[in-house]
Amino acid sequence: MIIEIPVFNIETAIAALEAGADRLELCSDSASGGTTPSYGMVKEIRSMTNKALMCMIRPRGGDFLYTQVEFGVMKKEIEAFAPLGVEGFVFGILDQNGSVDRERCDELIRSCKGFSTTFHRAFDVCRSPEDSLEEIIALGFDRLLSSGRADKAFEGIALIKKLVKQADERIDIMAGAGINEENVGQLVEETGVRSIHFSAKTFRKSQMNNRGGGPHSLGSGDRPEGLIEYLDMGMVKRIRDEFPR
Repeated sequence: MIIEIPVFNIETAIAALEAGADRLELCSDSASGGTTPSYGMVKEIRSMTNKALMCMIRPRGGDFLYTQVEFGVMKKEIEAFAPLGVEGFVFGILDQNGSVDRERCDELIRSCKGFSTTFHRAFDVCRSPEDSLEEIIALGFDRLLSSGRADKAFEGIALIKKLVKQADERIDIMAGAGINEENVGQLVEETGVRSIHFSAKTFRKSQMNNRGGGPHSLGSGDRPEGLIEYLDMGMVKRIRDEFPR
């Protein structure tokens, strides 16, 4: 069982590696479901570990239909990260009809020659999961991340199981979203997946002694200042113990 942890800051990356993750997905902006990480973050984490690092290539949240300028940014980000020694890249592009944008995905796949590639959860909002899976396989992606088109993978078990059967080992189906130690056993048993993706997200309090008052939040979300996204290391370790290397 491959355990992949999405990480959004250096501190969480270090914790995930210590807890037993096999692979890290490097991202920014967890509130949007993940966007492209910073160059400095990728370079620093690469210097810390020889574990597999997958870089999210997503210029913004909101949807998976991108302008030509945004698509150009995606290509430039792959070019920038490739020399850093990452294992691969995570991306997915849809067209206006909700189908896989084969032309643009193919162009990015060719840019990623020699690297591993994951089609991310854009799949979970695509028009036809069966047809899209075949297109993703034909494009040459190495894995597909999916929640089974549900808010949480446990709720999408039926479709994930169908995807694993349809894929027939032509691509790795990786289950992700809402996986925890209470549901992971049943999820794996019923679907047959060999890779799982979960954040084990928690928060820690800031160590600043005096924050000087100010606004409740400096961002656009509801998270108050003084809470820092972190990792439930205990959960990762227990799931690692359930599925030893």
